Amino acid sequence: MSNSEPPSDNSLANEAHRQQLIKLLDRKLSPGDIVNVLHRPGAQYYDDARIAFSVLLNSNEDACKEILYDLLEHCTNQRFAVDARDTVMALPREWVISHIETIAEPILRLNDHTDYVLLLALYEMLSPDLAARLTK
Repeated sequence: MSNSEPPSDNSLANEAHRQQLIKLLDRKLSPGDIVNVLHRPGAQYYDDARIAFSVLLNSNEDACKEILYDLLEHCTNQRFAVDARDTVMALPREWVISHIETIAEPILRLNDHTDYVLLLALYEMLSPDLAARLTK
């Protein structure tokens, strides 16, 4: 597409959705309410999670932790695992690595083998040291 072509209806709708989401996030919603705003089926959820995380990272760490927890739950569902892992990998790596063990602990405490294997795959993508700690 050249610069002189008008944006497609889809790109205008996506930008309008993005702006609407940012306005919602600016309303000082609780972390749980923010995650509920993000609950939409399909790929839009993962785009919304990335946007919300980037908007909230410096102002609402609790909401970012809720978003990461929600994404980790998606990582343990084989249907959504790939998209959820890709979304987590798009978040600031150092922040994720410094928080993931504490946030994932309630999920891992359930002792579900599938959850463990799917989270281990994410841990390996993030850091070999992180994966090694999980396997101990």
